[in-house]
Amino acid sequence: MTATASENQKRMLRLPAFRAEEMQAAAAETAAIFDQITSVATAPIPDYRTAYTICMTPRSGSTFLAQAMSKSAVFGHPQEYLHRLEPSALAAHAARYGAKSWESYLAALAAHTRTGNGVFGLKADPNMLLPLLIDGTFDRTLAHGKFIYVTRTDLVMQAISLTKAQYTGSWSSQVDPIAVPQFSFGAIYGNILHLAEMMGRWESFFAYNGIAPLRITYERIDADIDAVLRDIASFLHVASPKPSARGAKAHQRDDVSIAWRHQFQAALAPTQFAEIP
Repeated sequence: MTATASENQKRMLRLPAFRAEEMQAAAAETAAIFDQITSVATAPIPDYRTAYTICMTPRSGSTFLAQAMSKSAVFGHPQEYLHRLEPSALAAHAARYGAKSWESYLAALAAHTRTGNGVFGLKADPNMLLPLLIDGTFDRTLAHGKFIYVTRTDLVMQAISLTKAQYTGSWSSQVDPIAVPQFSFGAIYGNILHLAEMMGRWESFFAYNGIAPLRITYERIDADIDAVLRDIASFLHVASPKPSARGAKAHQRDDVSIAWRHQFQAALAPTQFAEIP
């Protein structure tokens, strides 16, 4: 389906505040992946009313949430299927499913990852969703589903967690670090700005597309994952999963993280106050 100039213009007005170079990169990266697909397969068009998108920022608890949802057997198997820069994500799945376009890819994902109740989902940050917003695929597909927005109340600790993961390569408690993390005020400061920008993009996305997401925090996930899953089940209109014998959530937060917080806040604290004339 070819969009008119007017439709394209209206769609661009509803995009979050992405820069032109980001949009160009997203389109080029997507084309490079789909152009490599040689064996083409098809899947039936799914009912996108049974779809959901977990809208996340890094280190917000979304990975633990997605794993718990997958184990619950009523939410499909949400992963970062739209990740263009991770070889095991979009590139690998598109090749496996023989998908040469976003719509054929999403249809294949639905067919292969939904649970018996027809529910399927994925999780993404704003940049992962960007190419679907640019070309109008979003309006024809995921826009008809629901949205779960995962945030972290303590943005400083989220930025510290992100900084540590970037330094060590350890993005979960199951991955051993490859380096000893070193405190960097600039890195933490920059990650706070980066995370705040991502959150602003999500809020713009919700506002411009008339979306009222289910809002969940890292802190709630950490405190009672079963209660969170019940809330999600109610939101998606599916049967609540049975509580499972999960062990305590494994944290990467440690004394180093707490020490970094104190160092960061100390570096920002004013040493003297100028007199107000």
